[in-house]
Amino acid sequence: MEFEEMCLGLKLASPVVPAENSKFVKVKCTTNVRLFDFLTALLTSKDAALVEIVSSIDQNKLAINLMKSVLESSKVGFHLRTKKETEMFQRCYREMFAALR
Repeated sequence: MEFEEMCLGLKLASPVVPAENSKFVKVKCTTNVRLFDFLTALLTSKDAALVEIVSSIDQNKLAINLMKSVLESSKVGFHLRTKKETEMFQRCYREMFAALR
């Protein structure tokens, strides 16, 4: 089962050409980073209602998404080419892990 199908419930109906796939992967990775930042902001909020939003998300899918993004980042589509990109990505998921404690 592909990452997109397992975590996002997406099943591609037809083959995707390389240019479309490249664009999709870039958008997917950008979305993951923004999602992690958003969820981290909710979890670190002092407002219990905002923290509760994270609890309402399917925790298994969230955990799979986070673990695959961190442990298999290149397989998911993250192509971190520079030291700055790598550091920013590491900051993002470290803050998410700290907020989940």
